Amino acid sequence: MISTKSEGKLITLYEKLHDSIHAKSGQSELLKLQYIRTDTESVMGWITQPFELYVAVSPRLPKSAVIGAANAVVRVHHLLAAVDAYVMLFTSPGSGFRITLAVPKLMRSYVNKTALRPIPKPRVFPAIPDNPKSTPLHVLSVRQFLTAIGRSSRQKLKPESWEAFWKTSGHEMKKAGLAVKDRRYILWCMEKYRLGADPREFAHEAKPKKTIRG
Repeated sequence: MISTKSEGKLITLYEKLHDSIHAKSGQSELLKLQYIRTDTESVMGWITQPFELYVAVSPRLPKSAVIGAANAVVRVHHLLAAVDAYVMLFTSPGSGFRITLAVPKLMRSYVNKTALRPIPKPRVFPAIPDNPKSTPLHVLSVRQFLTAIGRSSRQKLKPESWEAFWKTSGHEMKKAGLAVKDRRYILWCMEKYRLGADPREFAHEAKPKKTIRG
């Protein structure tokens, strides 16, 4: 059994991982993997294509062993491809690894939870202070929002209306032909806008592909 204090500490570490991975801690781009080691546990968050993985293990295990455990969970997920859930891995003295699926269901759900969320209002963001070239940013339509976040998003997604756009799910974007990176970026920008952030503060271009020189 995990004590209430230990459980609270794990939740705090999970929140730190989640914030770091989803660029909520000030960094300009998303992270695919984040590792934190304390005196009592090591935790790791990892974004994979099918799901997000969060692992908590003994601090005595080397980082390579934690990554190995995470890879093992990914292999388990491929065997249980029907499970659509967050996965957590825990260890306890003498028990080895214990895999826990946060959502115990064996059918993939396509319920559009985005449609249940409130629709943000169109906004006009003021000019940036101390920048004489800055002008107010008008986000009064989907076209203006997609233009503001860049990455040619305006050409990739063309919803019928403001309301329809804010009810668009990642699954619907996939059906529209958007790549994984494009879906993640647009959904992340939508969440930032819901929280009231100015698109000029969070929009950024994709990292250029690495050139391999032989």
